[in-house]
Amino acid sequence: EDGNNPLQKVINLMTTLQGTIISDGEEEQKTYAAFTKWCGKSADEKKQEIKEGSALKEELEARIGKVTSDAEEASTQIAELTGSIATDEADLKAATLLREKERNDFQSLDQELSSTIDTLTRAHKLLETQLKEAGVSKASFLQKPTRGLQLFR
Repeated sequence: EDGNNPLQKVINLMTTLQGTIISDGEEEQKTYAAFTKWCGKSADEKKQEIKEGSALKEELEARIGKVTSDAEEASTQIAELTGSIATDEADLKAATLLREKERNDFQSLDQELSSTIDTLTRAHKLLETQLKEAGVSKASFLQKPTRGLQLFR
């Protein structure tokens, strides 16, 4: 019986189909193995990226915490310095007013003393002139008490 027998044709077709299915299955197995390998590699890469991203997140959160702390500290220092500046400005204003009063008092006293010195200088010159005209020497005038000086004793 040759290959024209319908049963033989069915068996040949089934054998061919079996070979094709086995061949396709082996190809699909290789494709599946490659896909599984790619998925595993991709999953490992994603896990590494997640690990690195988490580490970076923690680092950035720590940095944010430090920067926030630094900003709060700087704000506190600014507030302290602002208060200090206000106090210093008030002290400066008070010191300036005091210095102006002292300067005015000094100028008034200086003017009074200058006037007194000028008056005494003129009186001295007048006495010298009068003593000279009276013929009295300076030394004898200072040594002898006069009637005016006796009144104060």
